[in-house]
Amino acid sequence: MKKTIWLAMMLFCMETMGLHAQNTDISTLDNAIYIESQTVEAGSQVVLSVKMKNTVSIRDFQFNLYLPEGMSFAQDEEGWCLAELTPSRLTGMKTFEAAIQDDGSLLVLCYSLRSYVFSGTDGEVCTITINVDDNVNPGSYTASIKNIELTETSSSSILLNEVNFTLKVEGDVVVTPLALSCDQKGSVEVNGVVVTADNKAVNVASNAPSTFVFTPNEGNTLAMVKLNGEDVTSEVVNNSLTLTVPEGSYMMVAFDSSGGTGPSLDVNQDGNVNISDVVFLVNYILNH
Repeated sequence: MKKTIWLAMMLFCMETMGLHAQNTDISTLDNAIYIESQTVEAGSQVVLSVKMKNTVSIRDFQFNLYLPEGMSFAQDEEGWCLAELTPSRLTGMKTFEAAIQDDGSLLVLCYSLRSYVFSGTDGEVCTITINVDDNVNPGSYTASIKNIELTETSSSSILLNEVNFTLKVEGDVVVTPLALSCDQKGSVEVNGVVVTADNKAVNVASNAPSTFVFTPNEGNTLAMVKLNGEDVTSEVVNNSLTLTVPEGSYMMVAFDSSGGTGPSLDVNQDGNVNISDVVFLVNYILNH
């Protein structure tokens, strides 16, 4: 029954076919607020160390911290966020505030009315505690620090739009076979397996992201990527696509020549698109 439904979806797909943010390199920045990438466990509470790197004297700072889906800011019994100023770099009294905003981010403010600056040029300035849901799938997730402002003693400000880092969630990975089809005008690689001009079952994780790399042959471009009949081509960035593949899935990949002839449906590579391509797919599915 499952194979019948799968086959029907693939045939429907044929009939209707006409047609991952990177981490910020802190070493390139002179002044920044940042959090180092780290590994966390699902169902745990984690204390994030927020650090400041500076080549000038910094008096105040502020930023918004954005967490991936499935992670949240920990709060005490009265609803206050568990965020604290670290005393090791203080030279005098400072006011420190942290509050969750309407967009889900945590706004952090630290300032001094008496012009006390932070000591040192690199190190922790505060900590923020977060909760990792127990149902977060294993994988690497991007978190972002945005709207960073560092105020110097001269009252001038250093502004940074965004600093990204990774929170990698550990856990058992569930492996599932993916039916992957690719035409002869390019190739697709996932988990070390390369598929071109073929239909092949490849193993991927069903509870963690997998990255697909598409390589067109010379004179061709990627034309279409469909997962379970849904067109996900728009999600491909620089010929790379990262997503979580559900169990019992199939992916169809097609490339287009520079002449604009459109994606190839000639799955058996005989030079024609006809009933033999359907039979080829039927036989492949029934025997795999």
